[in-house]
Amino acid sequence: MQKRRKCQVTIFMVLGIVLVFVFSLAFYAASQKNTLKNRMLNTDAKELDVQNFVEGCLKLAGDASIEWVLIQGGTYEKGGIFLYPQIYKLARTFEVNGQKEIQKNVYEFSKLSIENGIEVFFNDSFNICIRDFEDFKQEIEFKDFTVDADVGDNAVVIQLDIPILIKKGDISLFIEKFAYRKEINIDLMENVVNQLVQKSIEINDVPVDILKQLVQENSLTLSIFPIDKGGKTSDVIYILGFDNDTNLAGFVVNYNWERNTNTQIVERIVYKPRPDLK
Repeated sequence: MQKRRKCQVTIFMVLGIVLVFVFSLAFYAASQKNTLKNRMLNTDAKELDVQNFVEGCLKLAGDASIEWVLIQGGTYEKGGIFLYPQIYKLARTFEVNGQKEIQKNVYEFSKLSIENGIEVFFNDSFNICIRDFEDFKQEIEFKDFTVDADVGDNAVVIQLDIPILIKKGDISLFIEKFAYRKEINIDLMENVVNQLVQKSIEINDVPVDILKQLVQENSLTLSIFPIDKGGKTSDVIYILGFDNDTNLAGFVVNYNWERNTNTQIVERIVYKPRPDLK
């Protein structure tokens, strides 16, 4: 039941990312298929086209993995792309010694969790694009790929190793290593998200004052939504926009209360997406 409810709440918010990602990979692979075949006329062009094709797939899957992991709260679990997108709870209410209290969840928004999520998502998704090499079995041979993501303060670097042997008659060429780098202020995102989560735990409420401060100081945009359960809510979804909404970070806090979804605190923030908090 819990998984089904997550799907109903979150799928509308990130479905756009899913559709754009899947169609982008499919379109790119299809559009490049004939190009690869038609340009297998000389050794140099053959190597260049295959390399460009792989780099294009790397960029598409890389961007999608970063976007997906960040919007889900810094987490992605194997097989998620084939099920439904969801936003994870970074804090939730537990029962401890017969008393309910809000604590940090097992999921976290950290460089390490983002790194792991990118790698798992990439392994789930990259073959959607690269599998089109199957149309060139007699000319292109490749082995299983490995991927390594490095999430730093200001950039994400994805290293891809995929051994590719390109043949034409007696001539063979081999390419293997690829890399993609995306500039993004992960350090700021990590700090902002974790400040909000920690403050939510401390006060067991939507941290309005720190929200105003962080939005103003860092030029962020903000959307907050209650998860409506029959007119009641205890879960709140946060979506933060960084770099003019180029990069989004999402997470859920499960508070230790149940309120009407039209209470003042929720009304003041939730029903005014990206409000002017000055």
